[in-house]
Amino acid sequence: MSKANAWWQVLGYFSPLTASRYEAVAYDSSPYINFYDWNTGTPVKLSDPATLPTGQGNGVAWSADHLYTAVGHNTSPYITIYYWGTGAPVKITDPASLPAGAAYKPAWSPNGRYLAVPHSGSPYVTIYDFNSGSPVKMADPAILPAGNGTGAGWSPDGRYVAVTHATAPYVTIYDMQSGTPVKITNPATLPTGNGQDVKWSPNGTYMAVGHTTSPYVSIYDWTSGSPVKITDPVSLPTGEVRGVDWSYDSRYLGAVSLGSPYLHQWDFGTGTPVAEVAPTTPPVAALVGIGFSNLANVFGCGGSGPPYLRNYNYDTFPASSLSVSASPPGNTVRDVKWGGAL
Repeated sequence: MSKANAWWQVLGYFSPLTASRYEAVAYDSSPYINFYDWNTGTPVKLSDPATLPTGQGNGVAWSADHLYTAVGHNTSPYITIYYWGTGAPVKITDPASLPAGAAYKPAWSPNGRYLAVPHSGSPYVTIYDFNSGSPVKMADPAILPAGNGTGAGWSPDGRYVAVTHATAPYVTIYDMQSGTPVKITNPATLPTGNGQDVKWSPNGTYMAVGHTTSPYVSIYDWTSGSPVKITDPVSLPTGEVRGVDWSYDSRYLGAVSLGSPYLHQWDFGTGTPVAEVAPTTPPVAALVGIGFSNLANVFGCGGSGPPYLRNYNYDTFPASSLSVSASPPGNTVRDVKWGGAL
């Protein structure tokens, strides 16, 4: 991976492109969401938003234009959305129609128009349309996910949105081409257990699904226009995978799990997933959230053991540990995502 594509000047890397300045971390205890500014190359916690999420933070997502952050959490209103137009997170008015229960890992469409929120309680996923400038709930899909929603992900062209959930088929995929979510045929080979998270590679070639039973991660090839499961990686996670994400160039897939060594990385440079060696300072406890910076060769992952949040540089492998914030999250981290223009 070329250093020419990364942005951190303090690490000797440069890019003319807009980069992720802020790391958003959702976690179990108040204030439930932390924002870290990486402008200097070390994470500095921002002041908490004036209005906080109302309960345990379960998931976080940035809009592609970096202007909005959505936080899924355990108690009503279940989704809290912040606007960054002033340079700081300011809560917007709640949607008129709220999710039916605890919200988990939300996802914005690539064009920023739609926000998909997976949650407990039927309809299990709620999709908001921001075309008017405010979140307006769309009509529920005619065919709903089969159980509580846990994660969401969009194809990079914005045509498809996938939702992971409890109960077979564990992942449900909708075609949004008509402007309404229409369920497509399930993959021929399904995940083997409850879905936990789903993310497309930025180049649109692959969709990764983390789930609760072996092989714990299922990867689908979309080059034919529909999801076809590829052969499992030779090196598999050893416990249920709670989070998945891709590097900005689609070369690396990261997954975090409840089983040691907790962090798993595969290199797709040859077209098949090859496991990478563990970081020089590996995680020491179960992980449930992961997020790659959109340009820098950096990712963050979080879970149940102090310091709860770890960040790594993967310009070379083994990945090297980066600075830990002086104000780390105080409890289990559920999700990590990067955004905010630099």
